[in-house]
Parts: sequence; C-alpha cells; structure tokens
Amino acid sequence: MGDSDSLKLLIVDDDRDTRENLRDILELDGYRIDEAATIAEARDRVDKARYVAILLDRKLPDGTADDLLPRLKQLSPSPDVLILTGYNDVEGAISALRFGAADYLLKPINPEELSARIARLAERRRAEDELRKRSFILQSVLTHVVDAAIVTDRHGRILLHSPAVERLIGPVRPGAPPEEWPTHGRFYRTDMATPYALDDLPLSRALRGEEVVDEEIFVRPPPDHGGRWVSASASPLRDAEGLQGAVVLYRDITERRLAADDLRRQRDLAAGLIAAAPSLVILLDPRGRITLFNRFAEELSGYSAAEVQGRDFFTRLLPARDRERITRVFRDTLEGRDTSGTINPILTRDGREREVRWSNRLLRDADGRITGVVAIGQDITDLREAQERVLRSERLAAIGEMVAGLAHESRNALQRGQACLEMLSIEVRDRPRATDLVARIQCAQDDLVRLYEEVRDFASPIILQPGACDLGEAWRTAWRDLEPTRLGRNAVLRERIDADDLKSRADPFRIVQVFRNLLENALAACPDPLEITVACRPGRLDGRDALRVCVSDNGPGLSPEQRARAFDAFYTTKTKGTGLGLAICRRIIEAHSGRIELADRPGRGAEFVILLPRGNP
Repeated sequence: MGDSDSLKLLIVDDDRDTRENLRDILELDGYRIDEAATIAEARDRVDKARYVAILLDRKLPDGTADDLLPRLKQLSPSPDVLILTGYNDVEGAISALRFGAADYLLKPINPEELSARIARLAERRRAEDELRKRSFILQSVLTHVVDAAIVTDRHGRILLHSPAVERLIGPVRPGAPPEEWPTHGRFYRTDMATPYALDDLPLSRALRGEEVVDEEIFVRPPPDHGGRWVSASASPLRDAEGLQGAVVLYRDITERRLAADDLRRQRDLAAGLIAAAPSLVILLDPRGRITLFNRFAEELSGYSAAEVQGRDFFTRLLPARDRERITRVFRDTLEGRDTSGTINPILTRDGREREVRWSNRLLRDADGRITGVVAIGQDITDLREAQERVLRSERLAAIGEMVAGLAHESRNALQRGQACLEMLSIEVRDRPRATDLVARIQCAQDDLVRLYEEVRDFASPIILQPGACDLGEAWRTAWRDLEPTRLGRNAVLRERIDADDLKSRADPFRIVQVFRNLLENALAACPDPLEITVACRPGRLDGRDALRVCVSDNGPGLSPEQRARAFDAFYTTKTKGTGLGLAICRRIIEAHSGRIELADRPGRGAEFVILLPRGNP
C-alpha cells in the first residue's frame, strides 16, 4: 500500500471472530489494526490515537454507533466511519450516515469490497493530510496578508484563516463546521437589512463549485463595533480527485465604499444644483460640441438636451453674425485666457434672440488634460430691455419737456399767424393764386401743430383705461377708420382666427390705435393689389395666458436696416410723417405688459407679432 503502511484502523465489534477476520483481511493490505469491543473502549482508543478510519458495528453491548459518532465528529481531524450492520438494520445504518458516518457495509463482509472501501477512505485521508500540509504553508502566508481569508475542507470545516478575519468579521474556531462560520448571521446584502442565508454565503457557493467575484457585503459585527463593507471573492479548491475545499477572501472596502457614496452624493448634489440653477449651464468638449445642457438652458432656448447633445454649439445656438467672434472667445478660453463677462445673443427655437452674459471655466482631468469648457450664462435680455425702457423714458421726458416749452412759446405766434392768414385770405379772395398760397400756408401750420401734438403724445406717460376689449372688434374698427385712406385702393383685410375667445382686459382706444398704425403702414408701404392678413390664436407670455396676433402683408417686406430700426423713435421711410407710429405702438403694448416684434419673413412682406396677456395690464 505504500503510504497506507502508516495508516491505522480501529475495528469496533463485540464479536471476537469478526474482529479477527477483519484484521486478517486488512493486515494483508498493510494497515495497522487496533480493536475495541465496546463503545467505552472505542472512546478511549480514539482519544489516544489517530485513525484513518473506524469500522464500527451498528449495535454494541453498551450502546449503538449513534452514541459514538458525536464524539468522533469533535475530533480534528475526525476519522471516517464505516458502519457494519446486518440486513435487518439497514435503516439504523442510514441513520448513522446522518450522524456523520462515511459509509456502511452489510454483514457478512465481502473481503474484496471491504478492501476497496478502505482503500478509498485511505486515499481520501491521504489527500486531506496533503491538504493540511499545504494549509500549513498557506497559513504562514496568510499571517501576513492584509485581507481576511478562510480555507475550508470539502465539508466546510475551517482549516485555516488569516488574522484579519477576526478583526474584520469576527472570531474563528479551527475546525468549525458551516453553522459556526463567523460570517453566518452577520452578513447582509447591499440593502443592509436582508441577511444572507447559510446556503447563499459566498463560501457555501464555492463549496458547490461556484466562483464568486467581488460581491459587496455589509458585515454587521458585535454591538461594540461599527459596520463594515467587504468585497467577497470565493473559489472552490480542486485536485485530481475533485472538490477538496474552498477559499474565500474578504477585502475591507469600507473607506472605498464611503468615498464612493460621498462622491455619488456630491455628484447628485452637483446635478441637482445644475438642474435647478436659474442660469444656463452648458458644457462643451474641446471641439465645441455640447455635452451638458441644463434645464434652464432647455426652457430658455426651447431645445431639449437630447436635441442638442453632441451638436456644435456655435452653429446650433448662435446667430450667424456672432459665430466667428464667439469661436475666437472659445479658443481663448481653451488657451487659458479669462473670457468671463462675454455677452452674446443665443437663438431660440422660435427664432428670437436672448442676450446672455457668460462666465467660462476651463476643465481638466486628473492628468491635467483639457476636457472641455463649462459656460454659465445669465439671461440679461430683460435687464437690457428694462435699461432701454429707462433710457427711453429719460429721453421721452426730455423730449416732452422740450416740446412743452416749445409749444408754449410757439402757441401765441402760431395763433397770431393763423389770424393774419385768415385776414389775408379775405383781402385776396378775388385772387385765386394768392388764395391758394394762403391755404397752403394754413395747411403747413396745421401740420406743425399736429407734429407738436404727436411728439407731445409720444413723450407723455401712457395712462390706460382698461376694460373688456375684443381684439377682433379692435382691428375691424381700425380698418373702418382708414376707409378714407384706402378709398380707390385694391386692398382687402383677411382674418384667420384659431381662438374661441378674442377678449382681453385692455384699453380699447389704445389697442385700436395700435392696429390703425400697423394697417396704415401696410397701406402706405404696399402697392395694389394689397392683401393684409390678421391671424389670432392662443399663446403664452411669461407663464400667462395670452393672445397672439400676427398682422402681415404681401408687400416688399423690410430691409435688415429697417427691421433693426423699425421701432426707433423718429425713424421713417415715408416722405412725410414723424416716424413715431411704431414707437408709440410698442409703448402701448408694453404698457399692457405685452410684447410686439417683427417676425423674420425674408422676401415675404412684413409681419408684426403681438402677444397680449388676457388678464390685467
């Protein structure tokens, strides 16, 4: 048998002839044999010697195999037990298997089968001894390992472990069976509330032949210690004979987990701040493509983040006239220059422009490589418009003061001139040429008076008298008022109404004034046949319900310069007039908390868009 010469067997049977018969068979195979006739004698033997296997009769004078097996199970290493029993006690032998017996043989014993069974047990014992020798070497290594490691035999009994085990997951008893593993009852899944069942532990799964890699587990140690996070990896140990045990490594990842949780909280906080920030937050990669577009940027531009993700910022959101300038600003930012404070417009989905002041910051990764530019923008459109309104108000106040003084000083002179002209017209009534000249002078004076009145009206504060105002009735009234102007003209007014209710709370007189100015401009600028279209539908303005009215014509449209200056005071393309009509329209609409602007219709005639809130101005 070679190595089996040093293996000892214990035969426990109260029949002497049986013991001697078994001794003769096994000594031929080279085993050393000890004998016992009772349970008590067998206990004494196993306490003093180490046996590879025990041949145990099922029934003995002072007890049964079930009485000895618990004691044998406590030995480390415990011998394998082969139960000897008769045909009429097979159930008893099976019961012994449940107590830890390795196998059983039926009497009378077959010598060849006995030799084969003992040889298998001996070979398995030899393999376990070899594993223990290797475990000794491994234990020396594990002593210096930072990670916690546990090695078990194929039954799950702990053979060795590293010192870190007790520090990390609790005390360990060598030879402890699975139900005494330190992990049992202390391991929780990532929700920190659901405990692991014994069969689900990484070590249990490795003993079933599974590989477990980096499974995160929360360890809830005794009350005087804080909880820890570990990463568990478990592998089965195999040799030529098959599965011989398992090894599991527990790595303390508490600090890493806490750092990851802190990083996640910071990332969530940053994401929340970016999402809730009342500013545009746009992240561009080094090529100027959009990689982040926050909620405020979506609301301001009208584009969703998905629509602009990966798109070029300059061609997507900038007017053509500003692209080259802002591209240079972007390059300067990438080169490390401070470009904060840059102001430029962005184009919204509906073609409007919003003025934005930018704060730019260069982004780098941990290695110092440039990853992009974060641009934080403040929408200053309303601020600029407010500043312009203040400036216009100051200018109007100055104009009003000047016109009032001029009118006061000029009124008497104009009245005297008018009286003289009336007397002169009587003197020359028989001279048609002179009478015509007098009439023309009177007309010029009337124009001068009207000019004074119009400038005074423009410069004076607009005082509204709001009430129920039907916008449809307002533009129809304005069209009727212009009947003398369009007399003999091929001009038509068309309506496209997509709203059930055209009523708004506004000053009817002022709203008629706005439509009269717009319609009069169209009549003056467009040749026949003239078609003016008024379209009305529901809209929204600054979060309020509004009516959106578009007044368009089929005329030649406006040049870029005319579009840019259309609402400027005193700007006109007519041969006569003050150029205050559109400026007055804007003041009236803004006094109603509304908005008026020119739509972009190249080559398709002029179109004015009015947004008027339905509620109180």
